Amino acid sequence: MTGLLNLVLLVPSVAVAQTKAEWYQQKLAQIEQLFSQGSYHAGIRQAGLLVDQLCNGGDGSMPDLQLLRNLKTKVKQGETLAIAMAKSYAPLPPPYLNFAIDSLPQPIKDSNDIDLQAKYICFTMAMIHAESRFNAQALNQQDGATGLGQVKLATAEEVLGVDNPNLLNPATNIRAVEAHIYRLFVKEFNEHYPSRLMDFSDDSVTTAVIETYGGAEPNKVLNLMGLYKLLYFDWIKQRLSSQPFNQ
Repeated sequence: MTGLLNLVLLVPSVAVAQTKAEWYQQKLAQIEQLFSQGSYHAGIRQAGLLVDQLCNGGDGSMPDLQLLRNLKTKVKQGETLAIAMAKSYAPLPPPYLNFAIDSLPQPIKDSNDIDLQAKYICFTMAMIHAESRFNAQALNQQDGATGLGQVKLATAEEVLGVDNPNLLNPATNIRAVEAHIYRLFVKEFNEHYPSRLMDFSDDSVTTAVIETYGGAEPNKVLNLMGLYKLLYFDWIKQRLSSQPFNQ
């Protein structure tokens, strides 16, 4: 398990208090011990929790992505461990990717830009993760935001063009999330880049969309988008290439 310990030490250095550094090393030692004992399932789960803590630590250095990239190339146990660790942090139910592909806004489908389509889906999954951590039954008692993407009923009715949509249905909620995100992106691009189609090249625009959408912290969503790109970007592109929208 020496590879994992050395691997984690490649995480970008950030200024931390000594107590946090001690906590970090203690967690690493526990994970190393679990793997040395052959308790791979428990080790993966604990490593995923450590990645979660690092990603949400507020330093913005995205150590989780560095950890996972190195896991995919350097850990001796191979890619299976890397993906298992990543999925312990990003618990995306597989059908949701298909829902997201089917529910892409028509202008995104018509763009024939597979990279843009795949990034849009990864961004949608990151927003849902940040809003509800994929709890389809989530309900905000204060403002009525509902389901996976914590969408309000009035917003869903407006972007979907139907009365009283069932936001507890995952497919319906994802469709509303993607339509709402697209509307926010179009608004931001019309203000800043009126002659340019939407993309994800400007973090300030993406951050504005995140802030307007809801209460998620922008750095967290951007980190999560990077994680979902790492996990699913190639699969999504392959799926889109095999079943293009214009056929």
